[in-house]
Amino acid sequence: MPFEDALLRQWLTLHGVVVAIALVFYVTVSRAFPQRRDPSAAVGWVIALALLPYLALPLFVMFGSRKLLLRDPPPPRGAAVAGADDGALPALWAQRLGRAMGLADATGYERLSVHADGAAALRALHEVIASAERTLDVSTFILAQDRVGEPVIDALKARARAGVRTRLLIDGIGALLGGRVDVAGLRAAGVEVVKFVPPFRSILRGRANLRNHRKLVIADSRRFWCGGRNLAAPYFELPSAGRPLARPADSGWHDLSFDCAGPLAADARRLFDLDWAYATRAPLGPRSPLLGAGAPAHARAAAPAIPAAATALASVSPMAAATALTAPPQSDLAPPPEGDRAAAPLAQLVPSGPDQVDDTVQVLLVSGAFIARRRIVAVTPYFVPDAGLQQALTLAARRGVEIDLVLPARSNHRLADLARNRPLRELHAAGARVWLTPHMVHAKAVVIDDEIALVGSANLDARSLFLNYELMVAFYESRDIGRFADWIERERAAARPYVAKAPGLLRDLAEGLVIWLAFQL
Repeated sequence: MPFEDALLRQWLTLHGVVVAIALVFYVTVSRAFPQRRDPSAAVGWVIALALLPYLALPLFVMFGSRKLLLRDPPPPRGAAVAGADDGALPALWAQRLGRAMGLADATGYERLSVHADGAAALRALHEVIASAERTLDVSTFILAQDRVGEPVIDALKARARAGVRTRLLIDGIGALLGGRVDVAGLRAAGVEVVKFVPPFRSILRGRANLRNHRKLVIADSRRFWCGGRNLAAPYFELPSAGRPLARPADSGWHDLSFDCAGPLAADARRLFDLDWAYATRAPLGPRSPLLGAGAPAHARAAAPAIPAAATALASVSPMAAATALTAPPQSDLAPPPEGDRAAAPLAQLVPSGPDQVDDTVQVLLVSGAFIARRRIVAVTPYFVPDAGLQQALTLAARRGVEIDLVLPARSNHRLADLARNRPLRELHAAGARVWLTPHMVHAKAVVIDDEIALVGSANLDARSLFLNYELMVAFYESRDIGRFADWIERERAAARPYVAKAPGLLRDLAEGLVIWLAFQL
């Protein structure tokens, strides 16, 4: 017994030392590299490190990082949009906030097409790919081996064989979800293929939990296809021949995408270049265009300096200034449209993720909820918001803002469906209207006061808002904002109202546990 007691004391002492080392490591890393963690995530890591340090510490090293280390100082706060006054630009609050977060200024676009359904989206996708004459850049989370993915792969090969520089950036985890992509065949045809943060090569770098969820196709920096659709059959409302990707329904999912032309496509090309440079660990080329202050430090270091003449642009219109400062070489752009370019509709790329100093999409949504005067209309497949966004939406509903939130009655993620009930009950009690569609809806869009429409890849959940590389596009043209609102309204018209039900004890505990873990999952 004395011998066993001595062994127990030695083990407890050693265990206490390991726990202390783990907690000191966590505190040191958190202080040295601020991550702005959700409180539930911070508490979860501390508890895990205290109870299971042998397991939790390696997991923290692999999955605990949320932001890349940006060595440059953050952009100045409160900067105004050049040449603008309170009535000069639509949704000025959003553009000023974007400027303060280091985003590129709003720029022009033309020929916007909001895809009515999957068939229209698929036609537009192939049209954009076929239109490429010099460069074709594709970023996706999933590229499936099915009736959508395989023709896309064939189209990429065809453009590469035609002499078009074709690049495919696919997420490291997403590449496994739709079936193994034939990387060798693509490369043999001349397509450059890179996997973004391959999970088994990024563990020791602490990047294994960071996913690139952006979906965009850019042809010649002139045409731009974007939205929430992965390149797989269910996202285009097509059956997936029994593949598990199609759960929970056999029919295809309703999703939202769009395409347009003009300078906005050139901005998207810049963003793609940044992601490509990070994935390949290579500097940007000598012709790299001007980058915003929120771009990663390694990418900004490779970018050319701002021309001295740029300071003279403060006296011209905001649209002209944005176009002049952000335009790539003229050979990569379509000819300017007839008439005054300053009258073109405006839109702004809103990338979010570890490559941004701020949580840009979450900040815009919270600010928009507090600023909204009339209504907020949103569609999302998953609704597990952070405390800040939940409070902003709840307070907006309580002060009389009409809030309509459209969700699938049953999504493909059962844990997300379980976790959403607690925030939905709170919103419903505050006066918000929640609508449940009979089909899976995978669209991501938010319209605020008919002044701004945020459309793209970000779900209203903690992973999208804080962990993933995401892309939303902020549209400021009232006519086009109305088109996105109409798309959401068509989904709402087919939905039934959500009925809040008080949970039992076990369900309430389960919901709380899932919400607690949702930030990291």
